[in-house]
Amino acid sequence: MCELLNKLEKLGHKKVLSHLDTVVDNFLMLPNGTVRLIDWEYAGMCDPLVDISMCAIYSYYNEEETDRLIEIYLKRTPTTEERYTVYAYMALGGFLWSLWAIYKAFLGEEFGEYTIIMYRYAKTYYKKCMELPNI
Repeated sequence: MCELLNKLEKLGHKKVLSHLDTVVDNFLMLPNGTVRLIDWEYAGMCDPLVDISMCAIYSYYNEEETDRLIEIYLKRTPTTEERYTVYAYMALGGFLWSLWAIYKAFLGEEFGEYTIIMYRYAKTYYKKCMELPNI
């Protein structure tokens, strides 16, 4: 995970206000057709692609669904660097949330399959990052 963090830092992407909790429950669809994003308690200054990554893992997206989400967000085919960035944040997010769930289990709360699903994101998307050419 440190390898991913170091490589992301070297990419030097600008940081913007990011939500970091882009789950479907945090989107309000209003009757007039507009959308509002609520629940900003985890917000921070991050690479804007981190929200795409978090949305993908919170939605349990596979690679094909994630790639489609990236294209919809960017309104174009992503570069290899952009795909790497999203995959790296998916790996890091999966790692974070699997550790969080283990900690919560230690405190008596159980999350069922969530822990292993998040761990699999960490493992799978780390490997995908390593397979991408020259980032």
